[in-house]
Amino acid sequence: MNTHAEDVVLIGAITRKTDLEFARMGRWYRIPEAQMPYGIHAKVLGVFLNSQLRAADHGAVSYYAEITGYELALRRDLLPNETRNADQRYFRVSLGELIPKTPPVINQPHRPISFIQTTWDRFAAAATIRDLYTRDDAFVDRVQSAFKRQLKGQQVETGQRLWHVDRVYDAAAPALRIPCNNGAQIVVTLNANAPADALRVTESTPIDSILREIFARIDQNEGLISLSVPLE
Repeated sequence: MNTHAEDVVLIGAITRKTDLEFARMGRWYRIPEAQMPYGIHAKVLGVFLNSQLRAADHGAVSYYAEITGYELALRRDLLPNETRNADQRYFRVSLGELIPKTPPVINQPHRPISFIQTTWDRFAAAATIRDLYTRDDAFVDRVQSAFKRQLKGQQVETGQRLWHVDRVYDAAAPALRIPCNNGAQIVVTLNANAPADALRVTESTPIDSILREIFARIDQNEGLISLSVPLE
């Protein structure tokens, strides 16, 4: 696999043996469409395995594979033996052979893993998950985590995470987009060139003040969108 330092690497988590076999033997991986509304813009998939699949104390990015294409599919077609959320739409991402990541990228200290976008040079050199983040990515991640903690237990949409590498197609990146009931989106961004109506912050802006402004704007825009099905 030919790679360049600036190639985008998408880190995706696998928590079930069946999904690991799909990736290893079937050469495909599934991503909810809602998680990647702009499509898949990565050359490489990094495969994060939880501690149960690794039989180790910590989860880690243990494999990677070239992304060779993707298509939209319904969950019922990808997982015909599972009836839950059968009409949910996924990207079926086609993969090359799984290659061991040596050394693996360890999740220590522990942090929740869903999807992370990074660059090949960071991925190749990383020893821990923290090494995959730019400083601005890490700050937006802290804002999103704090926002989710405030909404714990509520069935509402908590926003779309945009990474630094997403700037090639979204001028607001790195940012957090939060959809509201009236159709508006609250954009929290570190990018000074983002639209004027965005909530533009810096790394020195206290997260508490950012959260206060987010919730004030949510109130102005008729609240957050409720979820009818879990985004899994």
